[in-house]
Amino acid sequence: MPTRDQTTKKSARAAAPPAPRRRRRQAERNAETRLNLLTAAARTIFEIGYSRASIGEIVKRAGLTKGAHLHHFQTKEQLIASTIEHLFAEVRAKQEPLVSQPSAPAEVLESRLEQAAANAFDWRFVALLEIWMAARTEPQIHSAFAEHEARHAATRRHWFEDVIGADALDESDVMDVVGGFNFLLRGLFLQQILGGDWRTNPTWRYWRREVARELERALSAAAAVRREKSGAPVSG
Repeated sequence: MPTRDQTTKKSARAAAPPAPRRRRRQAERNAETRLNLLTAAARTIFEIGYSRASIGEIVKRAGLTKGAHLHHFQTKEQLIASTIEHLFAEVRAKQEPLVSQPSAPAEVLESRLEQAAANAFDWRFVALLEIWMAARTEPQIHSAFAEHEARHAATRRHWFEDVIGADALDESDVMDVVGGFNFLLRGLFLQQILGGDWRTNPTWRYWRREVARELERALSAAAAVRREKSGAPVSG
């Protein structure tokens, strides 16, 4: 006959949740802590600048105890590299493809460019800009930034490939135009940090119109190629 201690231990084992469930809950807590750290790092860099965003300050703003970050990030460089990934992912999540259908008039495309610019250049851009400047003298940060910048550009190209088609895209200069437009926007937003509003800048209005026209031409050319391949008559 089992003793009282044996019965108690057996009951305790029976009442304990399965190990996989405990591991899943721990994994969820780890993921939440990691996201909390990345969010705190991004906001801290935006609010007080990269140079003042120490590990201690980020951990404090995340509401964690000292040293709680070590399970996820051993150094500030590791944390910042992951923060870059986090910020680029948030920027991509906020943006919809500029071109989402086989054809669109320039006026519609201009409106989409306006919205895409407004979505892209918020506080996250300022945080990335702070890190961007630090990347000049910090090789690990430079490498992480270059990697995610390239991935961001690839995503943008995939949007256009889905609608225009890879062959038509290669034959046009639309990606060069869009890439140059992106660099222009960065410059305009830098100017806004110092004062002014990029939306009212004549340079912005001119290039927004020109990029919309180039996108319209690329869509029209791609549509003609598709019609020719399908045997449908091509309108003149």
